[in-house]
Amino acid sequence: MAELDTLGLTNPTKLDFEVRFNGELYRVGAGEQKAFPEFLAFHIAKHLSDKILSVEIEKIRKEHSENPYRPQIGQLMVYDNPKRRIALFDIFGTKEKVEACIAAYPFKSFIGEMNEYEDYVTKVMEKSTKAQEPEKAAETK
Repeated sequence: MAELDTLGLTNPTKLDFEVRFNGELYRVGAGEQKAFPEFLAFHIAKHLSDKILSVEIEKIRKEHSENPYRPQIGQLMVYDNPKRRIALFDIFGTKEKVEACIAAYPFKSFIGEMNEYEDYVTKVMEKSTKAQEPEKAAETK
């Protein structure tokens, strides 16, 4: 029998997150890391990224309350976009896992400025590297 590939994910929000898959409830606590079978991890990450994007959607609704036609909301939910990728990066922590999740949930074509996502990843990786440097220096002493 083949083993299922597992994939770790993190709930980067301050709220617990629950989602159903085939009628079964799955929960990831605020800030918690968990491993799931890959197909389930992608499902959870997609819906968690929807939840993260809902904050951005609410901002758009409030800023443009006089205009009922807001294509930005549809773009955030249906298209592959930098904000979705940033949310998925916060969930998975690597660009490779983000790409795999995007491929598993074929959003419509990419829309937006890819540099926004690339710059975010670069900043997070630099911050992570700097945080690890004092630990390595302490270990070598």
